[in-house]
Amino acid sequence: MASVSFFTRATSSKKDSEITIWLRYRDGRAIDIRVSTTETIPAKYWDSKRETIKAGTLPDSETQKRLEGIKERLSNIRSLIFDVGKTNREITPALFRETISGYLDSIKAVPRQIPSGILEYLGYLIPLMESGDYRYKGKPYSYNTIKVWKSFSLILERFLRFYHLRNGKALTWDSIDKAACDLFLSFLQGENYLGTSVNKAVINFRALVNMAEKDGLHSNYTAAKHFYKQSVREEDKTKRIYLTEKEVEALYQMDLEPGGLYDQVRDIFLCGCYTGQRISDYGRLIKQNFTETARGVKVVRLVQKKTDTPVTIPIINDHLLAIVKKYKGNLPHIHDQVLNREIKVILEMLSEFVPSLAIYEKTTLTMKDLQMEREGKVQFERNEDGDVIMPRYELVTSHTARRTALTNLFLTKLFNNIQLMHVSGHKTEKAFLEYIRLSGDEIAESIDKILQRQRDMKNNDIF
Repeated sequence: MASVSFFTRATSSKKDSEITIWLRYRDGRAIDIRVSTTETIPAKYWDSKRETIKAGTLPDSETQKRLEGIKERLSNIRSLIFDVGKTNREITPALFRETISGYLDSIKAVPRQIPSGILEYLGYLIPLMESGDYRYKGKPYSYNTIKVWKSFSLILERFLRFYHLRNGKALTWDSIDKAACDLFLSFLQGENYLGTSVNKAVINFRALVNMAEKDGLHSNYTAAKHFYKQSVREEDKTKRIYLTEKEVEALYQMDLEPGGLYDQVRDIFLCGCYTGQRISDYGRLIKQNFTETARGVKVVRLVQKKTDTPVTIPIINDHLLAIVKKYKGNLPHIHDQVLNREIKVILEMLSEFVPSLAIYEKTTLTMKDLQMEREGKVQFERNEDGDVIMPRYELVTSHTARRTALTNLFLTKLFNNIQLMHVSGHKTEKAFLEYIRLSGDEIAESIDKILQRQRDMKNNDIF
């Protein structure tokens, strides 16, 4: 596997002397290339052991800005070299020097004319995200992340108009304070956004403030601290369900026209139920993802598209291998919008034989659903308390497959959370537990099963 690292060759005892940062590219034993990045840095700020800029250094603001620039450029160079290594058969020092030189020339050639307005700045950033010229920690923004920023830009545009009407003046970077952030929350709640959607918008606004600070648009260093996420009650979220093992098995056994759209959608959805991955990963599985460990354990290996996290997933159900074999390793590609639409139809048909899929659940409407209902395009069923209710099959989406896999694995009580997080790719236990869709009754029942098993073991010990 290829690796890229940075190092310096200078051994000067003068801490203020400038030293050149070099790049080392290795791929197995055959390839070991070292080239200069032409970037220089004061020796006292370079950590030779960690091969990066020293953490915790707090020089003057001008030097800090310079160090951040070096760090960003090195991160971009690392990504570019990785890409070049993947796409070129013949890798040479000259190729790497040309790549580095081309990148550095490109950022020097056209000075960025950065607009100072809040909305204008975001409008300036989005095309750069799309072109790959603006990156996050050296990595290009994904299609879905850019989509989120575009949606946020519409929210931001409406809020800035609202702020101007309310205060008689425009919101600027320097005028972002607690009152402005509180008004932003009130605005979102007034537009009936779900708590989870409000928090996503808050995260975006806070990130935008930090981006603008790095680009030198303001020195309002406390602005980002005023943005905070709200705690969201479960009843204020759209209902997120999981399918039981019996429901998943019934879906697998369902008789559908071989090779038809329903058949393909069902199979791809089941790949998610058996791997616990997102549709951006389980929807692009290929034959090469299926392999074995050194001890012969069959696994699925992939690098998650959203987070770039490598995961190794044990094949917990042979049905997954049967699906792969059915398509001779070439699984069909189903767009997530098509899957979201058709899986509901398939499960509605299945609900005739599996009644649990037709049970009604209380849920909350999204902004899109609310707007459609206001416009008379759709009418949602409500209970006697006025709460929106839907049959379980209507609540299933592509992401239900991931929740299904993780919840059912959790229910077995055979694995600890750390083991399951290695499968899911979650970095924190808090994020992982968000996927465990158990009601209070289900948790109580699972605890009772464990206690009953212990009681049975004690009774057996008596004899």
